[in-house]
Amino acid sequence: MIIPVWIIGFTGHRPKEIPGRTSGEMEHLAVKIRDELRALKIKAEAQGGRAELLCGVAAGADLIAAREATALDMPVHVILPMPERHFEEDFEGAAFQADWHQAQHHIKRAKEGTGGATFRIAHGSHLRDDCYYDVGSQIVYASDAIIALWDGKEAPPVQIADSSGKVISSGRGGTADVIDLANADRMPYLKGKEPTNGFRWLPTPVRRINTVTGEVDGDASSFASATDAGLAEMKAIQHAADAEHGITKPLTTAKALMEFVDRGAKDWATRLRGALLCGSILHFTASIIAAVSAGSQRVLEDWRPSALAGMELAFVLAAIGLMLWSHYKHAQARWIELRVATELVRGLVSSGRLLDPLFPIATDHLPGWRRFCLSVGLTIWRDASTATDPAATPEQAFIQERTGYLTDRIKDQISHFEKYDPHHRHWWHGFAHIAGPVTSVLAVVFIVIALVHKVDVYRDPGHKADESLPLTLIYYFLPIALPLLAGAVTSLQSVTDVKRRAYVYPEMVERLNSAGEFLPVIRTPASLRRFVRRTEEILLDELVGWYAAAKGISH
Repeated sequence: MIIPVWIIGFTGHRPKEIPGRTSGEMEHLAVKIRDELRALKIKAEAQGGRAELLCGVAAGADLIAAREATALDMPVHVILPMPERHFEEDFEGAAFQADWHQAQHHIKRAKEGTGGATFRIAHGSHLRDDCYYDVGSQIVYASDAIIALWDGKEAPPVQIADSSGKVISSGRGGTADVIDLANADRMPYLKGKEPTNGFRWLPTPVRRINTVTGEVDGDASSFASATDAGLAEMKAIQHAADAEHGITKPLTTAKALMEFVDRGAKDWATRLRGALLCGSILHFTASIIAAVSAGSQRVLEDWRPSALAGMELAFVLAAIGLMLWSHYKHAQARWIELRVATELVRGLVSSGRLLDPLFPIATDHLPGWRRFCLSVGLTIWRDASTATDPAATPEQAFIQERTGYLTDRIKDQISHFEKYDPHHRHWWHGFAHIAGPVTSVLAVVFIVIALVHKVDVYRDPGHKADESLPLTLIYYFLPIALPLLAGAVTSLQSVTDVKRRAYVYPEMVERLNSAGEFLPVIRTPASLRRFVRRTEEILLDELVGWYAAAKGISH
């Protein structure tokens, strides 16, 4: 089973020059911070998951929160507003040396991955006035709930200076700004009991601890609730994937995750394709029997088509039975969800540690899948098998990651798109492009011939028409059978997604070949991460297009 993860973001006042904000002066609020963390942790565990903390380990409140989370055995993810050597400047002075040692401790643990922690430097401005605002906005973006240690004052619109005129606040990036961002941000929750009912978008839950009065307020009832859209999606995937296998133990390795969702997708694909193929054959056979029955009555005057009618009914009932089974088992919906889950896991595994697990790319494209991608991404990140050789030099580790992504992701996807490109499956591509139009045109021609024949019979009812077997086929059988064949071909084209693939797959091969030529010349880790993110966006666009098309067909 996949363990769902919820991220708790923390924000609190930094000491700066304002009295009452040092770690020691806010220590009396540690119990309240611990109580809030514990309450949210219990809610996550009640849903079979876990809660983890994300904070900036700045001097003051952040360090208290990091310490209390560690005491509760919660991983502490660290996000710095700037590189470490510049961040240290915010701890200048003897009063903050103890805080700096604590910050270094959490940074070291995060870099080493101790206790499941992760480390990153915020993207954005490197100007000191703006970088703390960027940290706050990214904490809100990555978090499912916010705990804020706040004095109750609104965000200042302008810079704040002390009595000597020294600027002690840029007017942005403080706790009030983070609270405003959280209130303006929106997260998806279910409208009904199922993801298919759509989402309603609610603000990020915020729990505010007032540093002056000690009062705590804010509604966090939606945190880790049954209406969490991501949790519902994970439960649906879990149920579909292990419906036949009964897997209950946690999946803690990239290989186990990949096998879990891929096996489920293949199982349901086999069942669904078998049901669709058999249902189509049964319906088509029943229709052909009806056409034969209609034509035979014209050739044999004493023909009694009761046997054919019984066969037709049996085929139709069998097809309806398959349709009801597919509907009852939600076969198509389960296959679609597991197919998407498989591709998302494949991308997360191939990206390894080149992408930040707290900021899944899929969040912007498929918001209901954020919980799944976050949980899987962190599982992969913590799997020792996804790490580079610890004995390797930084240059060797970089080459390993670059080569691995080229082989495991780009070349693998090129092979996939080439294999399933309809242009490379000549018999099917030709059949799909010729059979449909030909049968449609022939259907129209024979319907017109049959109509002319009926008009002639109507005008001269006493005339005994020549209704030999060949003419019976022309007047009665083909006008019924050909439209059915044209419809069957069109249905197969739709179900197999052949038209979209014929247009998209050659383009994907070209783009990935171009990426494969560009990747070997990249020489820095930062450039490699940007390249991987861009490539994953390209692949995700194609997946989202298929997902939308498949969901449209299923509904």
